[in-house]
Amino acid sequence: MEPPVSAPYNEPPIALGLAWTDRGLGRRYGHTMQLWTGEGDTSAFSAAWKRAKPQLEACGYSSSQELVPCFWQLPEPAPAEPARQVIEAALAAVAAEQAERVRREEERAAAEVARCASRAIPVRRDLAGIVGSHPWQLRRQLADAQELLASEAWREWDCEQASRLVATARGNATRATTRLTAPSLPHWFERAADPAVQAAALQACRFLSDLDLDWASDHNSAGWSQATCWTGHALSEMAALDQGAAAHALAILFVHKKQLTDSSRHTLFGEPKRTPEPELAL
Repeated sequence: MEPPVSAPYNEPPIALGLAWTDRGLGRRYGHTMQLWTGEGDTSAFSAAWKRAKPQLEACGYSSSQELVPCFWQLPEPAPAEPARQVIEAALAAVAAEQAERVRREEERAAAEVARCASRAIPVRRDLAGIVGSHPWQLRRQLADAQELLASEAWREWDCEQASRLVATARGNATRATTRLTAPSLPHWFERAADPAVQAAALQACRFLSDLDLDWASDHNSAGWSQATCWTGHALSEMAALDQGAAAHALAILFVHKKQLTDSSRHTLFGEPKRTPEPELAL
């Protein structure tokens, strides 16, 4: 029995979620036929092509070497309705398989979150403490830490990333503290012997730290620089500065003295206070 045929289609009978454009005449297997190409999301076409290729080809569909959906006006195409039923069944099967994959992935993710729950508690606590009280220790990685903390469900990668961020922050804090134990320049150490200078240095460090909202990530001449950021913030968090710490503070404050007030520069560096010029008499 001969397979049923239909009259030539004047357009693709099954849209498959695509917008079809008439491209005029084209050549296929040595024959000249009207050609349409499909544009848009090709996922439905690709799924149908994998599972119902013979039925699609019998109607006139094909796929180019560039994987562009095509439709040819065959002189005796197969009826579209049987092909439509096969395609709908194929797409339903694909959707069911995809839903099953999503379900399995969700189950796997939930199991991983449960497995990591106890491990995540101390790491989350440490990271939250750094972000809340010492964000300068993370600098450019602060946004990554904030994004991690915004997520309630941590998996293995999240725990590992959080642990790396905590280790980085603590390393930065240690490096800043280590710098303060190194000998300071003699002239700064001598000047830092004055308790008034020590108090003014701490106040100036805190002033610059308040300006340093980006933790020296941007070159905006506000707050600390990349070279002084860690040390400056570490000094700002101290309750008081001794002579050695104040000497280090003077060294980095001198680099940023243009941001300080005349009064601070006078106390810290002995610079004369500026006096306003007298107004001219009219």
